[in-house]
Amino acid sequence: MRRPEIVARYALLVLVLVLTVGPFLWQLSTSLKGAKEDIYTLTPSFIPEDPTLANYGSVAETIPVWAYSRNSLIVAFIVVAGNAIGATLAGYALAKLRFRGGRLVLGLFLATLVLPGEVTIISQYVTIRSLGLADTLLGVALPGAIGMLNVLLMRTAFQAIPA
Repeated sequence: MRRPEIVARYALLVLVLVLTVGPFLWQLSTSLKGAKEDIYTLTPSFIPEDPTLANYGSVAETIPVWAYSRNSLIVAFIVVAGNAIGATLAGYALAKLRFRGGRLVLGLFLATLVLPGEVTIISQYVTIRSLGLADTLLGVALPGAIGMLNVLLMRTAFQAIPA
C-alpha cells in the first residue's frame, strides 16, 4: 500500500473513533462536573474544574440502580443458562436421535427463524400471564431461554461429530 492510502485509512479510523467514543467521554466528563459548573454555556469545558463523584451517589439514592442491575444479571443468567442447556439438548436430539417427525420438528424450528419477534410477542405474553409469571424475572427471561438459532447451531455442531 502507498503511504497516502495508509494515512487516509488511519485518518478515517481516528474520525470514526472520535464519533463513536466522543459522546461517551462527553457524558462521562459531564457526570463528573459539580453543581457550580454550568454545562449549558456556549463554550463548555471538556475537563471538569472540580471533579466529583457525588452525582453518582445522588443517582444511586434517587433511582434503585443496584436493584435494576441485579435484576438484569439474574435475567441474563437465566437466558444464557437456558440457551446453553436447552439448545445443547435439543441440538443433540435433532442431530443424533432418529425419531418419527424429526424432519417436521426441524422444519418448524427453521420456520420460526423466518418470523420476526414482534409476531410472537402477544402469544408469549398470554402464555406467561396464564402461567402466573407476569411481572416476574422468570417471566421476562423465559421467552428468550431457548433460541432456535442456537438449537440449529448446536445441531450442526453435533452433526459434525462422527458417530
